[in-house]
Amino acid sequence: MDRFPRKLLAWRISNTPAADFCVAARNEAVHHCGPPEIMNADRASQFTSCAWVDRLKRAGTRISMDGRGAVSTPSSSSASGDP
Repeated sequence: MDRFPRKLLAWRISNTPAADFCVAARNEAVHHCGPPEIMNADRASQFTSCAWVDRLKRAGTRISMDGRGAVSTPSSSSASGDP
């Protein structure tokens, strides 16, 4: 997770695709730096899980996802929905 280029805020490693370790790393980063305005992630199961998405929504964090079928990123569309 990074808030600024090349700055690691928290990390975890796991050999399973469970979301718990991602949520724990996010919680640590938020504890030290506050919640981000936007969270950009790929569409891996950890980042589309209810635990991850609910935590971001409760914090008021906008979600941006990369990859095939992804939602638009904030920079790719205007507030009116025009490209």
